[in-house]
Amino acid sequence: MAVRQEAAELIKAGYSPIEVAGMMHKGVQGLQRLLFWQVGEGELRLSDIFLSIPESRRRQYDEVIGGDSEAGQSSAEEQCRARGLDENEFQLYALSKGALHDDMYGYLRNIEVSLHESIRRVLESAFRAKDDDWWYEGVPKEVREDCAKLKEADAQHLERYAYTTLIHLKKIIAHKWDVFSDAIPKKTAHKKKEFLGMFDRLNRIRNDVMHPVKRIDITEEEFRFIRDFPLAFMQEPKATNLDVAKWMVSEFHKNGRLDQREAVRKIANTFGKAFVCRNPNGNPSIIVGVRQHFLRMTQDEAVWVKDQFCWRKRKPSDPKGKRSVGL
Repeated sequence: MAVRQEAAELIKAGYSPIEVAGMMHKGVQGLQRLLFWQVGEGELRLSDIFLSIPESRRRQYDEVIGGDSEAGQSSAEEQCRARGLDENEFQLYALSKGALHDDMYGYLRNIEVSLHESIRRVLESAFRAKDDDWWYEGVPKEVREDCAKLKEADAQHLERYAYTTLIHLKKIIAHKWDVFSDAIPKKTAHKKKEFLGMFDRLNRIRNDVMHPVKRIDITEEEFRFIRDFPLAFMQEPKATNLDVAKWMVSEFHKNGRLDQREAVRKIANTFGKAFVCRNPNGNPSIIVGVRQHFLRMTQDEAVWVKDQFCWRKRKPSDPKGKRSVGL
């Protein structure tokens, strides 16, 4: 995994730029280049950087901006140093400060497109005797009539389903809940009323964002709701290398050591066999991508004990700079 990709994953996992820089043994200034590279490639959003910075530090950075808005960049850096703040993280904050509203457009567009595609796919799978059965069997009459009127008023005359709104989609799901409850995550299917209510909130936020002349500020809580909305409708995302590494770090901190054979067994059972392998000697091991994360995140505290096939906490007697020791 490229270093810049790892940096982006850690930011999206909620680690602050200062924490990520420490894990990767870089300065925050060096981390900036990696993060902006990933933003440019579309692998990271500025809002991810903004939200990764703890709210308490964001408030302090706002005080720096507000207290010396006309004095120039050098003065802001001096204020950061005087307050014990990292001026490079401050720069990241200043550049990402307006990202919530900007990135909200992209999230909302993706949600609407994916919802329309997913709902149609579920209906077509459930009602496929004829080509248009999904429309007549799966969509309530009032929604079909609304779409017909909207189509008639539109010069483009697209297919009727193209005129469904978020509230129409909510009514379709409620109308065929028995069908959709099998297609959404179990944790969602058990909360029908709460789930359908999310569409009302989604629609309200969508209308506020798409009508900027209203000058309605988007709260951080609303942004997180929109960003995480797909998790309520779609199946749980697959575990990543970082997810597995974070579990390894947690186990290591809890027990003071981590036995590789035991870790391999638990990883395979919990996250899947894709994260484990056999090393060249034929011994059970953990794939490179996961180990890279784990080693970076425990750089100053874990050493590999070759004869015991485990990681343990570093001792004062361990050779400095070495990550692997004997008994």
